[in-house]
Amino acid sequence: PSNAEVAKNISQIKQKARITRDKPVQIIQDITVNISQEYYPYMPSSNALRSIIKRVKRAEMPAEPQTIEEVNIPDSLRLTLNGDTFLIRDCVIADDRENCSVMDYLRGIAHNLAI
Repeated sequence: PSNAEVAKNISQIKQKARITRDKPVQIIQDITVNISQEYYPYMPSSNALRSIIKRVKRAEMPAEPQTIEEVNIPDSLRLTLNGDTFLIRDCVIADDRENCSVMDYLRGIAHNLAI
């Protein structure tokens, strides 16, 4: 049996893990369903494949923000379908802590509910 065939299938599993949000079991099933029976004994176990998928997905994740300034919210998520401002942040630094007020946001919600 060809190690290249096994390596190709593992590569396909990794690629699918990078581009989809499918669960590991679904990714494994989608790829292994087309593998010839002669290569099954040479494939890593399901647990090993799940670990490979989790490592690939973890590597693709962006770094978790450590401060509020590092949070990047796309402009498309800052507006409602009507074009009104959805996310408003008013932060002040006091006593070495960051306090954020959402009063303007709540006022906007209340205004939209009243309409």
